[in-house]
Amino acid sequence: MLKIFGKVSDVSLNSTKIDTNCMNTCFNQSDCFLVHFNLQNHCQLFNFNTTQTLEVLKTTKADGFYVAFKTSLPNNTCPAYDRILPVVNMGEDPITWSKSGTTFSFQKCVGDWKMFHRTNSKVTVCMKPFEPPKWVNITEAKGFCENMGYKVTGVATVEESKWIWKKVKVLLPGKRYHSFYIDGVRTKNCSLTRCNLPDLIKMTKIFGKVVSLGLYDAPENSGCMKTCYESVDCILAYFDTTDRCLLFNFNETQKLEVEETTKADGFFVAFKVCLSICLFFRMSMFQTTYQNDTCPSYDILSLQVNIGPDPITWKKSGTTFTFQKCVGDWKMFHRTGPEITVCMQPMLPPTLLNITQSKEYCESMGYKLTGVATVEESKWILEKMKVVKPGLDYWVSFYIDGIRIEKCFEFNQRCNEFEFSDGYTVIDDTVLNSTNAALTYSYNYIPENCLGVVDMGSSLTINDITCEASDLIIGLN
Repeated sequence: MLKIFGKVSDVSLNSTKIDTNCMNTCFNQSDCFLVHFNLQNHCQLFNFNTTQTLEVLKTTKADGFYVAFKTSLPNNTCPAYDRILPVVNMGEDPITWSKSGTTFSFQKCVGDWKMFHRTNSKVTVCMKPFEPPKWVNITEAKGFCENMGYKVTGVATVEESKWIWKKVKVLLPGKRYHSFYIDGVRTKNCSLTRCNLPDLIKMTKIFGKVVSLGLYDAPENSGCMKTCYESVDCILAYFDTTDRCLLFNFNETQKLEVEETTKADGFFVAFKVCLSICLFFRMSMFQTTYQNDTCPSYDILSLQVNIGPDPITWKKSGTTFTFQKCVGDWKMFHRTGPEITVCMQPMLPPTLLNITQSKEYCESMGYKLTGVATVEESKWILEKMKVVKPGLDYWVSFYIDGIRIEKCFEFNQRCNEFEFSDGYTVIDDTVLNSTNAALTYSYNYIPENCLGVVDMGSSLTINDITCEASDLIIGLN
């Protein structure tokens, strides 16, 4: 229980019961997450399942009011007031109290609704699939929701759609191809294209060859393209006029380079392709995506592989197409500023390391300690940390690249500007703001000028941590 001088807004203790062990009572009740009491031992308990919103105001000792949060604490120590960040760990989602000045606010979804924190719009959305009493169209579906005071909501992330899908399977066990409306209507400019037609898998053939690879010893296969077309894992067929054929499978290929040739050279490559809706279904047989049911001219040829968790675009430079994916189960992130693709994997070194040793450990394997450019990246790292280290404790960190710049140390300035040594990380505005990071500059007078991904039992994923070796820093990314 974390006690401060404070009171719950718009709540009077005058008529509440007296309990000399108010905090202990809350501590021992599984559903209690906050207690409000005064010097006269008037006590008010707040239970998770009966509370949707709460606001706590800081007071002074002279006021004689107290609130105590039930929360988890780093290292089982009591933090200074400016580091207090209570987390409610009841229900499906951990909920962090929002702090603004001297006010703490708590808000959760009703009942068993699922909470999603959206970083782009800085909004929290509550979701729940409903089965109406009869079949409805989209307009009727919106009316059904609005009659209950809700809205048909859109889906902002893959995480949201996957959660809805799991809930639908519970509501309709054993049913296939049954849909639940979400918000979203196709725009009018689709009316002039084939937006609503079924999509077909195709092979797109060009005059070309796989760089540094001959077909002299390749087996003969007069149906080379057809074989690739029918093979789920095949992404490319390479053949010649004598029917020598090589197939390239996604799970066996890390890098490929295709070079345009002429008809006279007698070489061909064929990419497996389909239409844009293939991205929606994301079935493993859908390899490469086109925007409409036509064969594009060579100068606008754009190819995308859709096997595995990440779509991979063939990069085109002049007359050369290059395919490259991450090794093993490393995760691929496409960054736009600057344009770069980064592969990530959290690791557990054999011993505890400081920041310099962590960078050297990565470099000894041919990698780099990488920075985090987006909230999506830091959230993925945190989830992967829990796989790499099952039973990961709160406040245990994995180093990421980033050191607070020197000007922050001048005149004891408290600033949150970091420099990155990996050579490619440029962070967006949300990575280190209060919706994703808890930056405190020091802990117990020990400077914290490096960055780590940390499980804080909340929606936050990044913390500033010591640059020295610590038993709370066990990994790196």
